[in-house]
Amino acid sequence: WGTDLTPLEHARPVPRSIARVALQRRAALLSRDATADPRVVSQSVLRQRVRSAICAPLLAADGAPLGALYVDSADPNHAFGETERDFLTAFAGL
Repeated sequence: WGTDLTPLEHARPVPRSIARVALQRRAALLSRDATADPRVVSQSVLRQRVRSAICAPLLAADGAPLGALYVDSADPNHAFGETERDFLTAFAGL
């Protein structure tokens, strides 16, 4: 969303399959190749050509899910790793 709460021109929805797994596990999810990952592969992942993705849940103090932070890459030559997952997990915990 833009600063005036209007949708960004090039924004696209987060694949729910990825967010669902992270929220159910209440732990960050790293997928190096989402198109071949049976935990998250879905029509939206394939349609958006998501290659690598990380999703970290945003949790309340009691552990209840509030939302999620999500990043992905469509570049087949760039896969996220543990360093990026750990960073997003730390950021989600602030």
